[in-house]
Amino acid sequence: MSLILTRSGLEAYAQADATGSKLQATHMAVGDGGGAAVSHTSQSSGLVNETWRGALQEIKIAESGEVEFIAHVPITMGGWYIREIAIYADDTLLAVGAHPEIWKPEPGAPDKVELEITAPIKFDNASALSLTVDTTKVLASQDHVATKIAEHDADATAHADMMSGKADADHVHPYAPENHGHITADVDDLLPDPHEWQQGQRYATAALASAAGVLNWDMEASPVAGLVLTEDVSTFSITNARPGATYELTVRQDATGGRSLAWPAEIIWPGGQALDVTQDPGAEDVVMLSVQDDGVGGIVIRAFPASDIRGVA
Repeated sequence: MSLILTRSGLEAYAQADATGSKLQATHMAVGDGGGAAVSHTSQSSGLVNETWRGALQEIKIAESGEVEFIAHVPITMGGWYIREIAIYADDTLLAVGAHPEIWKPEPGAPDKVELEITAPIKFDNASALSLTVDTTKVLASQDHVATKIAEHDADATAHADMMSGKADADHVHPYAPENHGHITADVDDLLPDPHEWQQGQRYATAALASAAGVLNWDMEASPVAGLVLTEDVSTFSITNARPGATYELTVRQDATGGRSLAWPAEIIWPGGQALDVTQDPGAEDVVMLSVQDDGVGGIVIRAFPASDIRGVA
């Protein structure tokens, strides 16, 4: 696969070559071709159906002399095929072309994945290109983050001087080297004083789906989940509920409505009565589930419908 320069890209490239200025590629975009394979030309003004655009992660010259543009389509995006690709310099379309068809799973899918896309382009004078990226806009891939954390935790001296400016036999930092792993309970020691959270964390909503009346919710994999009822669900199981965690499920009727949902038996409801989901077409119910340790190796799951939390009948 190799992209072709567009008319606007050729003009921008010629201008950069003539003036000695640098042409800075900034973004990559992918699209699904409108549901079919697509053939772009230099006259193309954009993708047929763009599904994602993000900052370039890396630009480099390959051994073949082609310039390779690299970006990561994050794990939080998906649910469509990739059949076309484009490179932009801000809003200027530099190059475009077809991409071998590949499925990008949606965020809540079991096979969800982050994709690295490499797009090569042949330039006559690659020196007219700026082979750098804006590091303030680069999104580190999950593999990159995991690798850096592993390298950091393998370094026995990484935290040796955090307590007093030096490490000695009488004053060893509790994280170095054996107790070195970063866990949630340690965060207050790693933050500067005064400790203040500037922003809350929110999980993306993962889409659940039933099949033949059977539904399973992996709560730890999808702490915030949404379910559109397209059929009656008679068997609903939950797995991987962690003590101390809170999970959220939004149940919505489809345009037909009238669908029923049988809740898992282990859930404890206020007043002992399980929620009857609202059956009007498009109706929505939100339930918060709080998980606690029962003290004997099991868990207790308590449900709090949003109507109860908000004080609404």
